[in-house]
Amino acid sequence: MGGGAAGHELDRADVRLGTPRHALIVATAIVTEPSYAPVNEERYDHTLWPRRHDEVMRSDITFFEAPHGGAVLSFGSMNYIGALPVDGYTTAAARLVLNAIRRFADPAPFPGLT
Repeated sequence: MGGGAAGHELDRADVRLGTPRHALIVATAIVTEPSYAPVNEERYDHTLWPRRHDEVMRSDITFFEAPHGGAVLSFGSMNYIGALPVDGYTTAAARLVLNAIRRFADPAPFPGLT
């Protein structure tokens, strides 16, 4: 996975594609590798992409609170796991996951939507 936090299977926040308007983008990775191309969900009509669209070639870590004390933390690339063991799990990527697990394991509801 190359030790990076973004790779194949990119996902990003976009309200047009279903991201809630109150979602927060925690982090973004811009992918500049020329072999990447937008996925079909990025097409809004029958036309093909004339060239790369860098504004959609990114991976977002997104957080939002949900009804009844719930919340969602979405890592925008399945390759994110490859960044965790770097430097013995001492990176910001690993700390983010550990903090998220601790908070989601806490029985206290998130204070967001009711």
